[in-house]
Amino acid sequence: MDLIGYEMHDQLGDLYADQGKFKERLLLLSRTGKLGRALKAVGDLNISDTKNLQDIIRTIQNYYFAGRIVCLSFDDVNVPVQLRSSNSDWINAQRLITSKQRNPIFEQVEAMDDGVVKAFLQLHTLLNLRLVDSISALNGIPFEAIEAASRKAEIISSQPESTHDPLILLLTGIMEFNHETKPFVLLPWSPLHEGAANANADEYPRLAKQWFLRELGRTMLALDTILRKLWKSEWPVRCAYFLARGFSDRIKDRSCLYLHEKVKASDCNKKMSSLIKINATFCSLTATHRKELMEEHFQEKFFGLRRHWLESLLRELTFVSSFEQCAQTITEAQSKILSSRQNPRQNKRLFVLAASIEGLLFHRLDKGWKERNDLSSLFEQIQVSQILGTWTSVHPFEDDKPTDLV
Repeated sequence: MDLIGYEMHDQLGDLYADQGKFKERLLLLSRTGKLGRALKAVGDLNISDTKNLQDIIRTIQNYYFAGRIVCLSFDDVNVPVQLRSSNSDWINAQRLITSKQRNPIFEQVEAMDDGVVKAFLQLHTLLNLRLVDSISALNGIPFEAIEAASRKAEIISSQPESTHDPLILLLTGIMEFNHETKPFVLLPWSPLHEGAANANADEYPRLAKQWFLRELGRTMLALDTILRKLWKSEWPVRCAYFLARGFSDRIKDRSCLYLHEKVKASDCNKKMSSLIKINATFCSLTATHRKELMEEHFQEKFFGLRRHWLESLLRELTFVSSFEQCAQTITEAQSKILSSRQNPRQNKRLFVLAASIEGLLFHRLDKGWKERNDLSSLFEQIQVSQILGTWTSVHPFEDDKPTDLV
């Protein structure tokens, strides 16, 4: 009787156990997504099978604990103590996710040792809008996780459809097996169940890539909204009268709503550093955006939100007055960004940012000149042009024109 054909997996598993075929039982439980039971079955293997199946056992462990993080009710089977001790990173990750203290979660993830657990947790937490919405300060923005997600997006958007990424498969609950009829298994906790209901198993990796790019687009739009709100709160507009004269009669009666504090060099450094990080983050998604693979709303809004932050950075990079700016901070930031053009491979993110600033300048001189043709704007353009120099960057995006960067 063909027990697999009739999908009598439990009966077949019991038969394997009775016959002492513990290796076959382990593989069957894995292929049917019963990872908790598969981990318990590891203890039944002989020494030779345990050694030969190390890669499979590690994969089962990774997917089991990833599922526990994504869906806490998933496969609630007691895991052998020896396997828990060898998966302390996963156990700590699960405790972190279930902790009631949400704000420092991104900081704790970034403090973890590099590896599969950290890479998974970076993407999982970043794509969780509930966790992203809980960010209450600019220093809580998970720039390392965003950078990792941007790199991953660039990589998978350049791969052929037939190529799959192991981390994206883990993130979406898709296990790969060298099986003739079922090369990939969709686990119960996978977010792709609805979209993959009528899909063949061979299509799962492609659907996983699409899901990741779509969710990343939504996350970046949410982050833009949060960043703008936090930016206004952390860097309020200062009273120009107070900055010029050192006092204001309107402070006592509170008739002036602007901030009445002198500018410190440390504030200028902190503000500039934050702007560079934010701009490098959004600009790094330009190449992926141009392939039109991300969420539709993100595709429509991307150039506008990226230009918003580029304009904010340019205002800080352009020296106007020592009352509001620190000349040393501006000079150091200009040098940091533009030096990346000499060696783009050393810091690709800053190189892309420098090219984006250059693209914004060309855009201003072309399409934006009708709106920026006053004397102040002319002086600003001259200063930016002098900073950029006469050398034009090698364009980091294939087939792009300078105005396409805006």
